[in-house]
Amino acid sequence: MDSMLIRELQSYAEENYKIRVRVCRLWRGKRIHPERNDGLHCVLVDERGDAIHGIVSEANYSSVSGKLKQGEVYLISDFYVRDSQEDYKVVDNSIQAHFNGKTKFKLLHNSFPQIPQHRFYLLEYNQLQDRIDKTDLLTDLFGCVKSIMPIEEVNTRDGPESKCEITLQNLRREQIRVTLWGNSARKVDIETIESLPPPVLMVITSLKVRQYKEMPAPSNTSHTSIFINPEIPQAEPYKIEFSKATDTIKKLPPPCKQLTAAEVEKQDKTTVHQLNRLNPQKYKNQLVYCEAFISRFSTHDGWWYEACPQCYKQLTVKKNSDLRVCLDHSMQIPLPCYRMHATIEDPNSEATIKLKGKPAEQLFGITCRELIDRYPYAPQETLPQEILQTTGQIHIFQIQISEANDFIVKGVFPSTKNQPSASTPAHPLYDRKRSVDKGRRQLFATNPDKKPRR
Repeated sequence: MDSMLIRELQSYAEENYKIRVRVCRLWRGKRIHPERNDGLHCVLVDERGDAIHGIVSEANYSSVSGKLKQGEVYLISDFYVRDSQEDYKVVDNSIQAHFNGKTKFKLLHNSFPQIPQHRFYLLEYNQLQDRIDKTDLLTDLFGCVKSIMPIEEVNTRDGPESKCEITLQNLRREQIRVTLWGNSARKVDIETIESLPPPVLMVITSLKVRQYKEMPAPSNTSHTSIFINPEIPQAEPYKIEFSKATDTIKKLPPPCKQLTAAEVEKQDKTTVHQLNRLNPQKYKNQLVYCEAFISRFSTHDGWWYEACPQCYKQLTVKKNSDLRVCLDHSMQIPLPCYRMHATIEDPNSEATIKLKGKPAEQLFGITCRELIDRYPYAPQETLPQEILQTTGQIHIFQIQISEANDFIVKGVFPSTKNQPSASTPAHPLYDRKRSVDKGRRQLFATNPDKKPRR
């Protein structure tokens, strides 16, 4: 019989199908719990551009693995067509092709009609919001590589794991950050990517989309593949738009190693008195650890700010409007982020630290967005109880000293000495109830350091 198109295949049919297809993606399957190999997977595309997910079980892997090569065209016969699973589909097709040791793969040269080199299901970045927590069809993204965060080892609930972050930009200069974990992270050849002439274009396939800080946060699955400078029609306008000399890949500094609480306990620690005496020129590239308790907060500069969701810089108000603008990313929907000063003490001295972003979230156990949503009328002059209740608690502060001698907190860890200090008040000194509903519970307590207005 003649070869059939992918769209003509039917699941569980008795007919012995033949298809003429290109292997446009080929990868080793992985299962996570427990971690083990999961056969061979491929995406096959035909002359009409239709695609199907091809699967070889782990039991048949050794019989088939050497018979397929990515990019080649084959005439495939003696295989089975079955229904796709409902979730985590890599192509938009309700059926899958299953191969075994009896399946025939005939390599074809100069085959006609021509078959596309690739088949992706690319989404615009503004479509990602609608894909959050939806796993029926995995997401493919395309863009110009703007930055790559070097691979780091982070502690997860399943143990240490490799992590890499890649930032892509589309034609509208909108950015999206993709997080790769495990094998997908370790396969990223950062040196090779950075050595390529700009623009470096990339397709990252089979992503799941979650939400992080009110923004779509794509990350890899076991089916994720990466293609660098793929020859696809969408690439041409990108080559023109990103041909400027400034469109090089930004080299990000390697992230600080994430320590466990046990490792932090073993670190050499400074007292607050010693912290105040450290030379910023000598310690600007080091992290120091100081065990102390927070005695008070200062709200002279507020306790949160409106940040750009992409770069976390403070947004400015556009002239003659209420729109918020980022100098790098144009108009944005503001993301509330912590930013405040606090005084830490030990028995002999005190120092002022700067708390911002993730370290503040670690300390308070809640994101700034969640706190603002909980108290929508939160003034900058007063602090919520969720923040005030951390006074008197002993923590180990991971601190970076800036050249301006600011103590910037990079991490907060629990201390085994965590007992409330004798100087910590049992309750806030002043209470302030919302006049709109005097019967409701207190929402905020006024900062004791804040003088009442006259």
